[in-house]
Amino acid sequence: MDDIHKESNFDEEERKLFISRMRITAYYMGIPLILSFSVVDIFFHPELFWVFLKVRLLCIPVAFFSYNLYRFGLFRDKYYSVPAIVGSVYLGVYTAYMVSLSGYEHSSYYAGLNLIAIGLLSFLPWKLWSMALCVIANYGPYLLVVLVKKGMSLDSSAFVPHLAFCASTIFMGWLTNHLSRGLRQREYESRMSLIHELKTKDIVIKEKTKEGIYLEKLANQFSPQVIESVKNGRLSVEGMLRREITCLFIDVVNSTSRSVRLDRDDYTKILSEFFTLASELLTKFEMTVGSFLGDGLVGFANAPLENQDHRYKAVAAGIAILRAHKEKQDYFSERWRSSFDIRIGVNTGFAFVGFFPSFKRGTYTALGAPVNLAARLCTNASANSILLTKSLTREIGARLKDVIVSPMGMSDSMKGFEGETFELFSIVPAFEQSSRETSNCPLCGGQLFIQNDLADSVLKKCGTCGYTDLMPKETQIRGKAA
Repeated sequence: MDDIHKESNFDEEERKLFISRMRITAYYMGIPLILSFSVVDIFFHPELFWVFLKVRLLCIPVAFFSYNLYRFGLFRDKYYSVPAIVGSVYLGVYTAYMVSLSGYEHSSYYAGLNLIAIGLLSFLPWKLWSMALCVIANYGPYLLVVLVKKGMSLDSSAFVPHLAFCASTIFMGWLTNHLSRGLRQREYESRMSLIHELKTKDIVIKEKTKEGIYLEKLANQFSPQVIESVKNGRLSVEGMLRREITCLFIDVVNSTSRSVRLDRDDYTKILSEFFTLASELLTKFEMTVGSFLGDGLVGFANAPLENQDHRYKAVAAGIAILRAHKEKQDYFSERWRSSFDIRIGVNTGFAFVGFFPSFKRGTYTALGAPVNLAARLCTNASANSILLTKSLTREIGARLKDVIVSPMGMSDSMKGFEGETFELFSIVPAFEQSSRETSNCPLCGGQLFIQNDLADSVLKKCGTCGYTDLMPKETQIRGKAA
């Protein structure tokens, strides 16, 4: 299809060139050359001077008529060479007329046909079929007059050399035209190639810019190996598909109440720092960062790249986030002006993953019941712990190291899952065990955990309702002894 389009464009340029040169041929070459040969008539046939002049003067209206066929809107399509052929008919007829009056095969006026042929065939960009018609129109009347009039009395010794000169002229005209057309076509193809190359470069620049934006967007969600797969075309993340994933929800405890007590910039800066840290850990464990939900974050494993170990990866990522949170909890709590606690829910199941609602308008995320259940588990998790179902705990529990796994009992009241009963387990890193105390919360009866060691006192917090209290270390020791 491209070759056809290219050829069509070249033919269009040839048509425009032919019409342009036709004007030069008619007005600036044909008329002056034909009229100037009246001088020859004075020396060769002065008795026929006025007769030949009248015939020669006809070239003026013929030239105007031929060229103005284009101006009348005629023959501007693929038959654009017809007006030039009409002019060739006149040239052939008027030359044949002069030949008949000056000796037929012995006349020297046949040479005018060769001059005409050289000018027409080499200057105008003919196609092969139109060139053949031009040759017939130019030489046909001369051959017809000589052969018909002379018949058997034709002097071949004079006529044959004339034919040889005519044939040589036709060959030279065709060769010149052919070579010129070839040069123009190569020039045209080079020009088109350059234009195509420039357009291709523009397209490549736009595509690379778009790809850069695309990959930058993906880089915020995917691990480096996923980005590399997308970049190399081995992985497509277009459209949504149904796949088993392990989904992880992270939530900051009591973030709503802190949003009205903290400066907006301080509030968003703390959350941004924490979720940046969490996102880096998720991608480290080959997980996809899904949606940011204000004070929450959802990530999932096994999409877009498949990972047979996605259940363990998700839980291990949650434990890594808890450990990193513990290391920076004092830093976050100081700026939070309260204990900065998080909770995590993890669940496995089949969900739809992809850009929602579209790549331009949304983000690469997961939708479905397993995702919703992970969110409910997160809501019901104790502070600084991971809550998951018994089935998932059983699958990966034996592989976890330096963690405390605690049964949390049965639950049949999760929002959106009414009527379903889940046996739940809590996971915390092993270093949390040293913070557990036997003292109970005075408000809800839940366990109190040490949040900060302040030399002669400790700041304790309830893992259930969030109650905090500053207690002397003596009270803590007596609690342990009790």
